[in-house]
Amino acid sequence: MTSDPSRRGVGAVLAAVAAAGAARADTPTPPPPPHLLYSRDVRQFGADPTGRADSTAAFQAASAAGPFVVGEGVYSLTGVVKIEAYCALSASAQIRGSATVTFKGGFSAPIAPVFGTGLTVIFNPAFAPEGHPEWWGAITDTPGFDCQPALSACVAACPVTRLQPADYWIARTWKLTTNWRAILGVGMNGKGGNPATRIVTADPGIDVIQMGPDEQPVHGEDFLQGVLLKDLTAARSVAPSSPPPDPNSGACGVRLQYVLQSYIDQIYSAENINGFYVKACIATYLNSTHAARTLAATGGGTGVDRYYGYVFDGTANIGMANGNASVYVDFFSSYCAHVANNAFVYTYGGFTDLFFNRGECSGHANGMLLNGATKSGRGGGAVDCHIHHVIMDQLSGDGILINSGANGTAVNISQCYAQNNSGAGLHVLNSQGAVTVTGCQFLGGRHATGLLAEGSSGVSSVNNIFYDMSPAMVWKNSSSCESAADTIHNPNTPGSAAGMVQMISSVRCVWRGKINGAAGALPTAVALSIDGGGGSPCDYNLIDCSGIDPACLGGGAVNKLVVGGGQVTKVGVTAGAPAGYSHNVAAGVMD
Repeated sequence: MTSDPSRRGVGAVLAAVAAAGAARADTPTPPPPPHLLYSRDVRQFGADPTGRADSTAAFQAASAAGPFVVGEGVYSLTGVVKIEAYCALSASAQIRGSATVTFKGGFSAPIAPVFGTGLTVIFNPAFAPEGHPEWWGAITDTPGFDCQPALSACVAACPVTRLQPADYWIARTWKLTTNWRAILGVGMNGKGGNPATRIVTADPGIDVIQMGPDEQPVHGEDFLQGVLLKDLTAARSVAPSSPPPDPNSGACGVRLQYVLQSYIDQIYSAENINGFYVKACIATYLNSTHAARTLAATGGGTGVDRYYGYVFDGTANIGMANGNASVYVDFFSSYCAHVANNAFVYTYGGFTDLFFNRGECSGHANGMLLNGATKSGRGGGAVDCHIHHVIMDQLSGDGILINSGANGTAVNISQCYAQNNSGAGLHVLNSQGAVTVTGCQFLGGRHATGLLAEGSSGVSSVNNIFYDMSPAMVWKNSSSCESAADTIHNPNTPGSAAGMVQMISSVRCVWRGKINGAAGALPTAVALSIDGGGGSPCDYNLIDCSGIDPACLGGGAVNKLVVGGGQVTKVGVTAGAPAGYSHNVAAGVMD
């Protein structure tokens, strides 16, 4: 997209798209009364039901007389055929040939193979029917039959494609490239006898469904627009091939690329390298989407097995600050087993205008890995990211990692839960911007950290709960970070000997929180130190000790604050502390 280089320049494009959609919203008329329709049969006009003779003239004559039915038989058509009147096919009728047939007055047919190969079918948008891939010969629940051509033909011809509660097996990726289409199944998961629609492949290396063109269009208006994909599963019946190292590659359940104003709803992705892959998408919604991986990868490939539930690729240059704009992900989940290298959400090449709400994962090593490093020559790749009400349970690594390089990060996190046995609940690495975390719960153990900020600035933690962490909070080589009204509670896990809150070579940080837990279990509440022998000072910080319960500290109140290895027991500037510590401020109640 080159027409508007601004990050917020999508408004005009969306307005044009909306107007185009409205122009297509013709109101169809109902089919004719049965007594008019079934009073005429195309065979009465000379159509040959054996298919040996050309029936084109008979179809045109029947259409000129009014609504008609196509009775049992096979009918051959040639050339360009325009059917002006309403046409209904019987259960045992089929039209075939090399013709292009336009149904201008309405059409109906049973769920059966009514169009032969080589036939091009066009429906009048005002009277277009809900189509079925079975019209083009799809055979469900048959692993050896490739339904992809029939699925594609149906979507190309019909504004609405209706799928059955069955398996549609495909031997090649099903690519959706026609604008203003709805593809509707009957359910995304058929476990327990519930009806479901599945698009299934036995190929270990292909994407199951692709929305959008193969290559980036020159103009934004040529992106795939206005597509609804709803109520189905994109599944692989075998383990996927081992992926290449580039996260841009690997077999996907649903690949969305160069997509504008589309909606993905009630979709399940099973046994893929990337459950959902999003690249160069604008004003697009993923609602009630779910991914799972239980089979370890097999086959060729140059990399180590990997699984990402959701991948957001920010490398495309679409004339904005990043490779996606206004992508909304709501009520989403992922489950993983038997793949060590995995993450719930993975961003690649930056993240901008992403909104995550009500997510949940289990069985994952990492929760959300947000990498803000952008493509060469482009900045602002970690802006306008919102994460709300996300549950990440039983992690072996980080809950949320924000790794944004030198970008001007802007991330808001609220009302989330992360339980990790190692790593950090929230890990902010090399982020020079603003990260706020509010109202979250971080649960850990003997080898887990609650909040870890490294080489970062502008991290604000407010009203969060850190439960059974060791340590709860570490700011290392960071600046201008703040903790306000956070609660650190350790009823079971002994605290870190280096301090429950650690400031390491950090400057101009503020901590005003609460620390409590089992009696005498914590060696030190807040500790300031310098990173190694030649590290930067740890200075100009403010620590308010009022909320620290001395009963939970081994040794009592004297261990509320330790600066440079020495206990601080009085409020005021730490002027007597060693060099590199002498401008910190102790505040509040020290007893």
